[in-house]
Amino acid sequence: MLPKKSPLIFAIYFLAACLACGNILLLNGWLLNHEGLSFFERVEVFRIAMQAGDFFPLWTPFAHNGYGSPFPFFYHRLYSTVIALIALLINSTYWSVKISIPLFLTCGAVGMHQTAKLMQLRPLSCIAAALLLIFANYTFTDWLIRGAMAEFSAFMLIPWLLYYGIKVIRGEPLSGIGLGLVTSLLFFAHSMIFYYAMLPIMVIFALSFWDGKSKFIFLKQSAINLLIFLGLLFVNISIYALAIILIKPEFNLDVLTTNFDISKQFTSFFDYLVYIKFDWGHTGGGYSVEIGRGMTIPLILTGIVIKILTKKSKAKLKLKQEKYQILIFLILLTIIFVHLQFPLSLWFYQLVPGAAYLQFPWRLLTFLTPVLILLLCERLEFLATLENKLLTRQLCQLVLVCIVVHQIIFGINAQNIQYEVFSQKTIELALDKNNLAKSLIFGGEYLPQDLTAVPEIKPLIQTDNCQILDADPAIVLTEASHIQKISLTVQSNPSCQIYFNQFDNPFIKIIPGEGGSTSISEQKTIIVNPAPGVQKVEFLRQGLLQAIGTKILDFRF
Repeated sequence: MLPKKSPLIFAIYFLAACLACGNILLLNGWLLNHEGLSFFERVEVFRIAMQAGDFFPLWTPFAHNGYGSPFPFFYHRLYSTVIALIALLINSTYWSVKISIPLFLTCGAVGMHQTAKLMQLRPLSCIAAALLLIFANYTFTDWLIRGAMAEFSAFMLIPWLLYYGIKVIRGEPLSGIGLGLVTSLLFFAHSMIFYYAMLPIMVIFALSFWDGKSKFIFLKQSAINLLIFLGLLFVNISIYALAIILIKPEFNLDVLTTNFDISKQFTSFFDYLVYIKFDWGHTGGGYSVEIGRGMTIPLILTGIVIKILTKKSKAKLKLKQEKYQILIFLILLTIIFVHLQFPLSLWFYQLVPGAAYLQFPWRLLTFLTPVLILLLCERLEFLATLENKLLTRQLCQLVLVCIVVHQIIFGINAQNIQYEVFSQKTIELALDKNNLAKSLIFGGEYLPQDLTAVPEIKPLIQTDNCQILDADPAIVLTEASHIQKISLTVQSNPSCQIYFNQFDNPFIKIIPGEGGSTSISEQKTIIVNPAPGVQKVEFLRQGLLQAIGTKILDFRF
């Protein structure tokens, strides 16, 4: 639950977030990045769909030379959905994408503040935790260098996963609701982050049944939270997950892993501490895996100092059970995700089904970054209590302030871009409907199975040996349009064929008219063979449940 001062907290962190991306907000365009303009294009595709009345798009004709793509269904949809709604309201995809950065940063920062507060850390530590996430190295790597907006949106949800996870560990009533909702959002934000979120979730529920000493016991509230969590997750994602299982075989998703041999993506331990191979502000290529030397090195040193002082001290300073469980939680997550960064964990990626879809281990910095920030703040506060002296407390607070200032300076310098920029005009030209239809947003991803190349561009609808008497909407005969319902009235001859130049997919239902039939071309596009005479042919958008029904019927017959 947010405090009464939540509007002030939001305002403070929104201003900090604007500072973290201010240069980019003021830039005329967007900088060169790994994704190019694809995240603008994806948002525009969703905006066009919403403008047509489809607020849950599953298929778009604006991809693969206009032959369409199921990327709205398969690709991580949370970011595109939220930002497309903003784009619809302000009538600008360009500005909605720009606004998205401080909005998501604020979401993550408030989550960090609330989690630190839940850990009973002092206000200074709560503020520091929030600011350190906003200005963290991997935060900038995600949105600035990689342009990985879907992952970025999931990244900013991780603090909330930790927040509700700690509530579950503490045995708070109904905390399983919050954990279930956040985990469901992660499913739609980024499927691989959701997949790996199962690791902290297993730790969360294991600790919720732990007595804090040496054994696991049955706790009624923990069992209730587990059932609530599983129930919410089932309700929110089961239908969508079933649809993925049924529809996935129709499309080639192997390209998502064939270009990435995860065994070649490991890097050294020291690169996570200090990465000198990447020149921030001077290149849009490459990447940095550094977590933030201003955070990791002080955390290691703090741990060493605590170990020395506790050995020297005769009195054993013990944490309350509640705080001890939270510390164990953070340490376990650190061990798990650090282990997955190095070749010793290759067995996991090779043996666990789906694990290799992660592509590169350092993507898990989405978890490690907030965990290490919270661990740093907690350990500095613990160090201050080892010697109950004002000077020690002030010194620990000063160290934390210096760490935050160092990270803010890094964030400001990282925005000092000295390389190529896509101008606003270039971006808006790329978002033109005709250019979108020609675009290869995913460069071959999500093509129909056994199709290796995208056919050359053609009109959405073509005919052979028949005449179109009427089309509703008429615009489909001249340009690409989001498909809700297309009705054609045709004068059909015995050999009439209507070429509906979309790849065959379960999200479009074809009604070929009385006595008509459909077939699939060698290029996996749809052909309608209407019966002779005047016929009405329809192409209808199918929702998720209808698509599932279609696939189940296909299996039966």
